[in-house]
Amino acid sequence: MGQELRKSFGDKMVVFGFGFNRGSFQAIKPGAGLQVHKVGPAPEGSLDAWMAEAGPGLFALDLRNAPEALRKPLAMRSIGSMYAEEQASGYFGRYVAPAMFDALLFVENTTAARANPKERILSKAGDGVMRDVTSGVALRLPAGWAEASGGRWGDRETTLVLDGPAGAHVSLYYRVAEARTEQQVTASLAKYVAQKTAQRKLEGLADYAVREPKRHTVNGYPALSWTADFTEGGAKMAEVVTYVESPTATGLFFARGAAGEAEGKRAQIDGLAEGVRLP
Repeated sequence: MGQELRKSFGDKMVVFGFGFNRGSFQAIKPGAGLQVHKVGPAPEGSLDAWMAEAGPGLFALDLRNAPEALRKPLAMRSIGSMYAEEQASGYFGRYVAPAMFDALLFVENTTAARANPKERILSKAGDGVMRDVTSGVALRLPAGWAEASGGRWGDRETTLVLDGPAGAHVSLYYRVAEARTEQQVTASLAKYVAQKTAQRKLEGLADYAVREPKRHTVNGYPALSWTADFTEGGAKMAEVVTYVESPTATGLFFARGAAGEAEGKRAQIDGLAEGVRLP
């Protein structure tokens, strides 16, 4: 990707590399998942060690006019998403830094990333109703159901994962839209199945096929429900969907599982959809 960008922008683009001397960081340990790792000072003679000896604990080094001493292969750390302590020496390679980067950002001592506090999207609105005060979407959850996690996509889109009894999981995506006429809502509903099918195929579900979709209403909102069959990892799977539209918002309930679980997931989604209120 960097090579293609360089072709397009040439010297108008400035490429930064990153280096550090010691400290902690997060990376995936093969077979053990994401972990915090800690390393000691970079070995003597490496570019990382040279930068640590320069003095400042944090600085940027312009390499576009680098001295000859830096224009030869030097040992540099190169750690990506994977790291194993028992192979620490393998994460140093010999590179000509000015041939790779226009500048280097150096940190003498790093601190591993920390998880953000878990955001709660829904708050109690009374009488068993949960409300997203930012979007105006409200949801009356059936007994045993609760928000498990949630995230916002900009200022208009939100995804919730709802957990229910016996390990049930249903996702709810909703989007606040500009006000639309009844005709515009009807037209949007009519083409949604084709749009979702195309999206799923782009995601790698090549044989995603929708059974006969059902037009109906949910709390007075026009809605569309369907079950789609697909193959994943050689197994027969199903996705159960209910899509709801109001003049100013859309809501999408969906859940995936083995093909034989589709009927049970349909009952779960129907129960949740009856409790949704869109602005």
